[in-house]
Parts: sequence; C-alpha cells; structure tokens
Amino acid sequence: MIVNGQQQSQIPLTDRSIQYGDGCFTTIAYQNASLELFDSHIQRLKDACERLSIPFSNWEQLSKSVFDSLPNNESCVVKIMITRGSGGRGYSPVGAKHPNFIITHHSIPQHYKTWQTDGISVSVSPVKLARQPLLAGIKHLNRLEQVLIKQALATTEYDDVIVCDTENEIIESSVGNVFWWGDEKWFT
Repeated sequence: MIVNGQQQSQIPLTDRSIQYGDGCFTTIAYQNASLELFDSHIQRLKDACERLSIPFSNWEQLSKSVFDSLPNNESCVVKIMITRGSGGRGYSPVGAKHPNFIITHHSIPQHYKTWQTDGISVSVSPVKLARQPLLAGIKHLNRLEQVLIKQALATTEYDDVIVCDTENEIIESSVGNVFWWGDEKWFT
C-alpha cells in the first residue's frame, strides 16, 4: 500500500478513517495499460473532499503516485482513499489539518468475465439504504450499509442484488451501478 506517496504497511490508529470512517474513495479499473476514466475519478474525489470539507490539496503527488504504482502488463483495480488524517477530539474534525491519501491494488474478480457473457441471477436486497442528501453520491469510507447488503447476499443463491433506498427507489446493485433503457432513454 502507498500512503502519501511512500510504500507503507500501516497508517496511524489515530487516523479519522479508522476512528470514524472519515474520508472518501474511488476504485479505478486498470486494463490494457490504461486507467479507465482517471480524470473523472479524480474529479469525483475532489468533489467529495469539497463536500466533506476535507482540506486535501496534494492532487499532483496523488496522481504521480498512482501512475508510478501501476504494474507492468497486469490488469488490476486501483483503490484511492483520502482520509481527513489524525486529529480532532471525538466526532469533531477540528484539528485534523493533514489529510492522507492511500493507494492499494486489488485483483479484478475473475467471475466478472463470466457475468458479462452469461448474465447473472439477481434479486432485491432486503437491506435498504438510508436517505442522507449530504452524503448522496459520495463514496465515503463509512460503508456499513454495503457490508450488511453483502452479508445478506451471501445467504442466498443469487449472484447480485438490486439495492433500494427507504423509499423503494432503485439506487445500485451490491457491486455497481444499475442502468436500464425505457421510454427511448437511459436511466440510472
């Protein structure tokens, strides 16, 4: 793992990402020697940091570290996390002035290729997502609802589930976005 541009195997236990899930992330597919939609992912992180008032500004070093870390001729998923860093007492982020970035690499799940060619069996998750407009659209580090969704899915024979919010509006699947075609336009 890379922390703030350096190869590391740990971050401080005082980091607010560990204490409170205080931060944001994105995951990027790296295939055919290319990071898919890299600029859009960085913009998503910038928007999330702004909305969460995380004072991260080291975008150039983060980008350089991502590209420097890529394996030769090997596909993977690159996860980038930005944490608020250490500091602040209790829930208050006051005093947390030095955000961190973390880069990790993960294998692309092998079953995705089969899913693309053969399709998948899908159900609707019994776990509903809460509506919180301040966090809507942010991939924040507190993902306990998604953990509960995956936990419930593991007790079924389905490959994936459609996830709705508390108003029964379709939000996502347990692994990605949902798109459908109707009335001569795309919905998501």
